[in-house]
Amino acid sequence: MGIGFLELVVIALAALVLLGPQRLPEIMRQVAKFYVHIRRTSNDFKSAFDHVVQEAEVELKRSELSQLEASIKKRATELAKTSSVPIQAEQELGQENAPAPTNAPRPRLDEVPTWDQVQEKGPGES
Repeated sequence: MGIGFLELVVIALAALVLLGPQRLPEIMRQVAKFYVHIRRTSNDFKSAFDHVVQEAEVELKRSELSQLEASIKKRATELAKTSSVPIQAEQELGQENAPAPTNAPRPRLDEVPTWDQVQEKGPGES
């Protein structure tokens, strides 16, 4: 789709005939400056457009995160309410269903048998 070598030669010959050898270098410099200016403007526009798109994406992600955070907080609140219901019911029932507190002394660490001692005694022995 681009311009081939043969087309460039035809354009150069036409420019040489129309403009003449005296004015052709000056016209070529002006065309090159114009091309550089258009290219720079195009790059600036593309850069600004990319920056705006990136900002929009960041804002969209922030919005999604805010919605997700709100959803998580709502679900956590719901779970906290549903999980506190059985605890409150147990407390309202009173202590009759709760296991009786034991006042038995805890064994001392030197009285607890080691694994080797348990294996020496064998099954069923105390």
